[in-house]
Amino acid sequence: MQNNKLNGDLEKFINDEITNSKIWVFCGMMISILLSQMLNLQAEMYKIMYIFNKKIARSLRLLQVGDELLFL
Repeated sequence: MQNNKLNGDLEKFINDEITNSKIWVFCGMMISILLSQMLNLQAEMYKIMYIFNKKIARSLRLLQVGDELLFL
């Protein structure tokens, strides 16, 4: 009787630990995916900012050239 109860408690403990470890592994994977997506988003933002700044710089150069032509 006592041995069966001990085996049942041990089995429950092992099953609980397995479940807990699966939860931790799942959470770790989700955190990794989230961080990866955040890095991808940051890279996309830098690309957009680079393109935007490049277009602004080109527009400013055209304005400067236009102003110089007006004064000639």
